[in-house]
Amino acid sequence: MVPHGETPGQVAASLARARREGLESACLEAELRAGLPRGLLLAIASRETRCRDVVGDGGHGRGYFQIDDRSHAAFLRRHGVLESGVPPLREAAGYAAALVAGNLAFGRGKGVHDARLLRFALSAYNAGAGSAIKAYRAGDSDRPTAHGNYGRDVLARLRIVQAWLDGAPVPRTRPTIREGSRGKAVLELKRRLAARSTGPVRFAATPVWGKPLTEAVREFQRASGLDDDGVVGPDTWSALDLLVGPG
Repeated sequence: MVPHGETPGQVAASLARARREGLESACLEAELRAGLPRGLLLAIASRETRCRDVVGDGGHGRGYFQIDDRSHAAFLRRHGVLESGVPPLREAAGYAAALVAGNLAFGRGKGVHDARLLRFALSAYNAGAGSAIKAYRAGDSDRPTAHGNYGRDVLARLRIVQAWLDGAPVPRTRPTIREGSRGKAVLELKRRLAARSTGPVRFAATPVWGKPLTEAVREFQRASGLDDDGVVGPDTWSALDLLVGPG
C-alpha cells in the first residue's frame, strides 16, 4: 500500500527532517513507556502533518500529532496552548502514546481481533473509539476516518518508518495478489506463511501462485479474523507484518 498522498521516499525525507527537530527521540521514548510498536508515533506524525510541528485542521489540530482542542482541551490548557500554539514535543508524544494505548485497551475489551487491534486503535485515534468500534463491527474500523483509510495508511507508513530507523532501504509497495499471480510478491508471501507454519508446508517455493497457496492464505485470513477471500491485499499484508514481522 502506498502512503496516502506521498511516495515512500517523501515519507523518509520528512523523517530525516524530524530527526533533526528531535521528534524521533521523543517518539521512541514515549512508545517504549507505553508499550507501543517502535516507530508508531512517527508513523502517526507522518500521516497527520508530514512530521511538522504545526497548527492544522482549521486551527483545531495542534502540533506533530494534531491533538484536537475540541476533544483534548484539558491537556492543551495545561500546557498553555488552548487558545493558540502547539504543545511541548515530549509531552505531546507522551499524550499521543497514551491515547493509542487507551484505544488498544478499549478495543481488546470490546473483542477486537488481535490481527486488527492495532489498526482499530489507529482508526480510533482519528475518528474516536465509539465511531471506530461501530465501524469495526460493520466490517471496517477505518470507514469513519479521514479518507476512509487512516489506520491502513499509518500501518503502511510504519513499515517505512521501521526500515528508516534500521537504516534499511525504504520498503517497496506490495501489490494485491491472488491465485494465478506470479513474481517476487508471491515468493514473499510464501516465505511469510512458511515462517508461521507449525506443520508441513503444502506449497512449493516458486514464484507461482497455485491452489495449495490459496488454501494456506484462506486459513491464515480466518485465523487473523479477516475475510477469507484468498486475495492478499493491504489488510492481509498488514496481518502478516503483525504476526510474522516486517519483511
